[in-house]
Amino acid sequence: MAGKHEVAVTPDHPLEITRTLDAPRELVWQMWTEPQHLAPWWGPKGSTLPVWTADLRPGGSYHFTMRGPDGNDYWNRGVYPEVVPPKRLVKEGA
Repeated sequence: MAGKHEVAVTPDHPLEITRTLDAPRELVWQMWTEPQHLAPWWGPKGSTLPVWTADLRPGGSYHFTMRGPDGNDYWNRGVYPEVVPPKRLVKEGA
């Protein structure tokens, strides 16, 4: 299908996203770690986050469901191998 690209994220082929934002570091940290901010910040417009749990420490786990504007649920889970508030948050999982 033209315009569609799928890549498997594996230990040998990780996905790393880096962005530089014109915002205070503490505010960006809140956007990634507080459920009331995560859906509008990360998901498509109109997304909600009906399920969200996170243990924000190295080795801690996360589990969330992003409900898209189309009504479909997208489940995600994984672990945080590295957590350095408010500087670095590394997630592994799908």
